[in-house]
Amino acid sequence: MNILVVSHWIAIKVALAHYKSIPLSHLSEITDPVNLMNNLISFFRTKGIAFVWTGAVFAPILLVMGIGEDKTFHFILGIVLFMIVILSIVDGINALRYRLMTNFIASAFVPMVSMAVGTAFALFKIVK
Repeated sequence: MNILVVSHWIAIKVALAHYKSIPLSHLSEITDPVNLMNNLISFFRTKGIAFVWTGAVFAPILLVMGIGEDKTFHFILGIVLFMIVILSIVDGINALRYRLMTNFIASAFVPMVSMAVGTAFALFKIVK
């Protein structure tokens, strides 16, 4: 489970305790709103997928830009984005084992295609 999901879930429970005037020592007695955890997981997963898709396009471009003097920031940022995209692709391939085609497409297929487009764009800019 994602740490962001857990922290937001706890924050919402604390807000509910404050609203209902329940002491924080009785936080475990607060019933969870319907589907709160599932909605939070979907929300953060959606934000993560958008970040991965953007990173898949820009990682090769930043790596190519970072080759040279005084451009280490671009290179390091490209490596970080590349690693995040690779982790997403691995997650998508794992989803394929469980026959979750939408997760595979969103987490693996689209980032691979986007990375190919970013690589082609980076190489095209080098040639010109």
